[in-house]
Amino acid sequence: MGYEKVKEIAKELGCNIKDLLALSPNRDPFYAGGRGSREKAEWFADVWRRECFEDGIHLRRIHYRLVSKEGAVKADGTSYENDQKSWSYLLDAACQARYLGLVEAGRIVDMRNPEPLVQALPADDRIPGCAYEECYWFLPHVNASLSEGGDWKIPAVYPCNYWYEPNLQPYLLELWVEKTTMNDVLEPLCRKFYANLIAGAGFLSVTSVVNFLERIKNIGKPCRIFYISDFDPAGSYMPFAISRQIEYWQNYYNINCDIKLKQVALTQKQVERYRLPSIPIKESDNRKGNFRKAFGQDATELDALEANYPGELENIICRELLKYFDPDLENSMRAAEDRAEEAIREWKEEHLAQYEDELRKLNEQKRPIVRKYEEQLQRLREECQRDFAPFEEPVNKLRQAVINEIKNNDIDLPPLPEPDVTGDTEDDVWIYDSSRTYSEQLKVYKALMPNGKGVDRE
Repeated sequence: MGYEKVKEIAKELGCNIKDLLALSPNRDPFYAGGRGSREKAEWFADVWRRECFEDGIHLRRIHYRLVSKEGAVKADGTSYENDQKSWSYLLDAACQARYLGLVEAGRIVDMRNPEPLVQALPADDRIPGCAYEECYWFLPHVNASLSEGGDWKIPAVYPCNYWYEPNLQPYLLELWVEKTTMNDVLEPLCRKFYANLIAGAGFLSVTSVVNFLERIKNIGKPCRIFYISDFDPAGSYMPFAISRQIEYWQNYYNINCDIKLKQVALTQKQVERYRLPSIPIKESDNRKGNFRKAFGQDATELDALEANYPGELENIICRELLKYFDPDLENSMRAAEDRAEEAIREWKEEHLAQYEDELRKLNEQKRPIVRKYEEQLQRLREECQRDFAPFEEPVNKLRQAVINEIKNNDIDLPPLPEPDVTGDTEDDVWIYDSSRTYSEQLKVYKALMPNGKGVDRE
């Protein structure tokens, strides 16, 4: 998708271009490449090449580099100044350049938002099995001591791969929150569920989304994102704006991952249920009209929920996370290991007992010879070796038989426990679902967005 493709499809279907977009035309990444946006994108790409910026630079530094340049101008020929208007222009131009692939998205870093708490690990593909100790049965020889090594023993057999690791959990879980004031609640929660925490200042950046996709593409698990924001004009649009970014960049990089995003707090129903106090919406917020029209009320901050109902935000999020996280999996793994040990013990009694008896007889025959030659190590070397020569074949034959028996065991080992999670339910309202087609996803955006209006990005 892109500017020309969207125009083409709209013409074929006989519909308005806006009908094929989730965000406003100048903000929707799938509509990148229009005349105005392309001019901005090419201007930014030219600045990037001309100034020889290195990877890992923040847009704020690019801003001040331009401010310090005498005669720096924008694509439209107007002067680039140290003001909010030029800064907003730079933000938009950088987005458009990355949408169009003129500047690689990952080359710009996000210094506005804190580093994410990342602790999720790739999926664990282990399977149950048996291991055994290396088995060496040496014939005694006169050297230092004939008693070195002791008696011949049946090697130990034990289960393996039954230990618990958090990466055995079936889902990659992420909490995305628009503000850091909730980190005291969310960080312990994320550590408990081995979830990633992405805290932002307002709308999450292109860099945040690209980093997210880079982070998960090799994880090998379905990902569920739970979005947390204030109930206000910006907060009501944020999950849609970020979903559109994920959708675009997942398509751009052709990342085939199962990703779903839903808003878990703060919703209108929660505001009404807990009778949370509201705050006036800023007059400068150009989204206030649509918000009031859609919800008929003013804004409410997340902090109001935590202040009036301490621990309730944690409870709300826990209920969601527990659908995808099995808290008893570690105990289940231990129980499975116990069952495996019992299965091996029963198998040993059935299959190795005969070898134990034979080996015990050989050890009994060996011991007097050991005692005899302990006192005559040097003098009787050749004689000792000659006496033990008849043991070589039966011992090696018996050893190999034991090893073959162990390697070819038919122990009925219990499978690794499957995590007991609920997973997706019919009641879940996913704003973004990577399994949807473009048109299916578009219908969901338009159905769920306040007033079905386009979403503006910061």
